[in-house]
Amino acid sequence: MELDQFKSVWQSQDPGPEQRLRERVAATGRVIVTRDRVEISAVVVLILIFAVMFWLVRAPLARFGALWTIGASIHVGARLYLTRRRTPPLDPSLPVREYCEREISRVQDQIRLLQTAGVWYVLPLLTGAFLTFAGLSGWNRRTAWYAAGLVVLGILITLFNLYAARTQLEPLAARLRQLRDSLS
Repeated sequence: MELDQFKSVWQSQDPGPEQRLRERVAATGRVIVTRDRVEISAVVVLILIFAVMFWLVRAPLARFGALWTIGASIHVGARLYLTRRRTPPLDPSLPVREYCEREISRVQDQIRLLQTAGVWYVLPLLTGAFLTFAGLSGWNRRTAWYAAGLVVLGILITLFNLYAARTQLEPLAARLRQLRDSLS
């Protein structure tokens, strides 16, 4: 067999289900880290915007809404950070069973985040946005339409998070459990 043929045969070999799963886990991990970075950046921007608004606006309800949004933003950022830090980083040299256990734990944490995002993420932030808007514009038809728009936005964000958990992370957790159980 010539060197070129040997190289092509070697490169075409199936890496096996364990390696494919590790690659999928790594790709999912990169998506989660990127999402967390974007969310933390958004938290910082929200804190800055609403801090400036707090100091510039004199309407008490708008100021309260700004403070509420700042607190909600800090809560969101802390929750994302602490959830990601709860599980130690994965070491690819770990035995497959231990690797699966750790990754199952990490994926389950992310599933819980997505499934409960309506409560800890959407509701507090949109409440602050509504209070700020109502404080600036008063109680009128425009405020009612704004509230309705926020409710629709909140429902869409919550449904999107539930869909992502169901279609992306739950199948990954199931495959990890299946691999772990096959090693017993």
